[in-house]
Amino acid sequence: IVSPSLRHLLSCMWQQKGLFDTLCSLLDEESLMLKAVQNAHLSTCQSIKPAVNEILALIEHFSPLFKKSKALLDDELLGNCGSTIKVAASTPAVVMSNDMVHLVTQNFHLIRELQERSAVLVELRMNKRSIEDILLGHFEDVTRKAREMEEHFYSSNKHVMHTENISGLHAGFCAYVNDAVKHSGNALERLGSWSNRNVSDDTSLEKITSWKLLFISYTEDLQLDLVCKCLDKIISFAGELAG
Repeated sequence: IVSPSLRHLLSCMWQQKGLFDTLCSLLDEESLMLKAVQNAHLSTCQSIKPAVNEILALIEHFSPLFKKSKALLDDELLGNCGSTIKVAASTPAVVMSNDMVHLVTQNFHLIRELQERSAVLVELRMNKRSIEDILLGHFEDVTRKAREMEEHFYSSNKHVMHTENISGLHAGFCAYVNDAVKHSGNALERLGSWSNRNVSDDTSLEKITSWKLLFISYTEDLQLDLVCKCLDKIISFAGELAG
């Protein structure tokens, strides 16, 4: 059985994988195009040289980072075999690991870094219709989708965690109610067995001094302390559920 929080995390990882597949291809394509521009035009058109070099530096910095994260996502979701057949989001893992959570968080942080760095370059451009700004605009399209994905992930995650917490409290409440009923039933059975005894044969009842010891013995045999512990837990769980 896959928990809602794990299902939510895996769904986000698949979305990140799709985004990183697109972004890695985009970075490679823009790198090739800018290098072609360098070779063909920079000797005759020096005005675009700084912008081209800045964007290339940006791509060369982030491209290996995104490819590394993409490889980690592929490994988590597809396994070491590198199969191109995507398995269902509910099957690749059974337990949510800290590494998976860290990977998703790190990926969002990496995309925010790209968005911040590319935004700085956009602000420096005087001609907002230049080819450089069109290329940087492609990054903005991807990072905008990533921001929406991140907002949805964290807002939904809060709801999932709250739902799982409520489910856990409800399960605990029901478990202690069942235990209280069981222990109470056992105590009533013992009381019933005592009422059927022939007290005239019990010589210990003739001595008043022994009554206290008998009372203590009988109350311990009832195990009412177990019932009390269950009731304490029931009240505690009920309070948390009501809150």
